[in-house]
This record gives sequence, structure tokens and C-alpha cells, in this order.
Amino acid sequence: MKHLTAALAVAALVLAGCSGAGDGEVHSADATKSYVAEMIDYWDDHGADAAIRYYNSKDSTMASTYGAIFETGTGIVLAHPWRSQLIGVPLPKFDVLQTQPGDGGEWWSYVHESPVDGVRQLKHSWVVDHDGHSFVSGWYEAINPGG
Repeated sequence: MKHLTAALAVAALVLAGCSGAGDGEVHSADATKSYVAEMIDYWDDHGADAAIRYYNSKDSTMASTYGAIFETGTGIVLAHPWRSQLIGVPLPKFDVLQTQPGDGGEWWSYVHESPVDGVRQLKHSWVVDHDGHSFVSGWYEAINPGG
């Protein structure tokens, strides 16, 4: 149940670590997983305070790719470079359409408003729990491309 609660909180993370559809950037599962791995490496190498400061800054973003960090047990958002109003509060709840375990984390798919263009789109997020925190990034895809 703890894992499910954390995962739902992650999904609720409006969610964080989002990349935009139609932004000319190539989005892939491997690139997303690599970005989350880099987030965790930064956390381990520089400490929690430095990582939270960095991932709350636009300097942590790469084009439309960014990540978010929240407390695994409570869902309280600690870092989000594009939605500062979420910092320090529990994530809102919404419906996860699909979960899929992966090597070292989980994929979550759900519909959410993209911060890039404000359009509700299908979001795919890679979520990894580490050191009592959840690290997340992902990308949006058009629900109805071309029409």
C-alpha cells in the first residue's frame, strides 16, 4: 500500500518532470530514464539541499525536459522548476490510466494538462523511489494527433 500511495502521489504530480509534445524534441523511454538517473546521481553527489535547489531552478531543465522530486510517503513536492505553487504541498489526486513496472522504477500513464501548451494530453512518467523520495520525469503525447 505504501508503494501504491507513493506512486499515486507521483502520478498526481501534475506531474512533474514533463516534456512537451510537439516541441521538436525527441522523447523516448531511454532518455527519460537517463534524466531521472541523472537526478538521483545529483542528489547522491551534492546532497538533498543542493539537489532540491537545483531542481527547483530552470537551470535543471533541458529544452522541455525537466524533473520533480517529492517525499515518497507524504507526496509533498520538494522540487518542480515550472510549478513553484506546488512546492511544500501534497500533490493533487487524479486517475492513473496504466502502470507498468520497469527495471528500477515504474511507468505511469495518465491524462494531464501540459505546462507547455495548456492542452490535456496523455502523459508518460518514469518514477523512481530513492532515499525516501520519488524522482520523476516524463513526456506528453497528443491524445488525438492531427485532429
